[in-house]
Order: sequence, then C-alpha cells, then structure tokens
Amino acid sequence: MDSGVWLEYWWRGWALKAKGDISGAVTAFEKARALESNPMVTGGVGWIYAVAGRRTEAEKILGQLEETSRQRYVPAVPVAGIYFGLGDRDRGFQWMEKGYRDRSFFMTGLKWQVWDPYRSDPRFIALYKKVGLPE
Repeated sequence: MDSGVWLEYWWRGWALKAKGDISGAVTAFEKARALESNPMVTGGVGWIYAVAGRRTEAEKILGQLEETSRQRYVPAVPVAGIYFGLGDRDRGFQWMEKGYRDRSFFMTGLKWQVWDPYRSDPRFIALYKKVGLPE
C-alpha cells in the first residue's frame, strides 16, 4: 500500500469496518484525513467516530461540514452518514433527500453495505426508487 495515497486508507477503513474492526477503521479513516481533507473524507471520519461511539468528535465534524456547506458545496451524503451514525434517521434522510435534489454522484452508492441498516425504512425505499437504481 502506498502510504502517501489517502484513497488507499479510505478504502481500507471501509473494509475494516465491514470486518467489524472499528478501531482499525478509525485509524485508517484518520490517516486518510491527514492526507486529504475533502468533505467526503472528513465526513467518513465523522461517520466512523459516530459508529465508534465517539459522539462529541462526530458532532464536531458535523458542525464543521454544516458550516462549510453554507460557504461552498458539500456533498449531502457524508453529512447524512454522520447523522445516521449518531442514530438520527430523520436528519439523515433529510440530508439524503438534499443529495437527491443536488443530483449528487454519491447517491449512486445506495447499494453499498453501509446502507443495509436502513433498507427497510420506507424513506430509503422511496429514495432508492427515485434515484432509479436497478433492483
């Protein structure tokens, strides 16, 4: 693995989370953020903090992203992810709807495993259909 490429740490973080290694995922996401501070990476760190129970740190990142979104474009999906990680489905779905309205590229990732806990929610089902992804 090239230690200077943030994307490698980013995907490693997702893989470790999928394996149940939350601590390892936190470390990987933090390394990605040290190399790249775009809103998707920052949001990923906020999400993994929320999943890891590090609520205060997740909320701090959430505040940063929301403030940045007032000044420039921030994809809605990473903000939604943090809200979902914090257990706030209503705000999470509000941001996902914003992602749909913004025609965010990241809405194409609704098949990813990270969304599995929300698939049975009628709001997710409706959103999935609106995005038009194949069954």
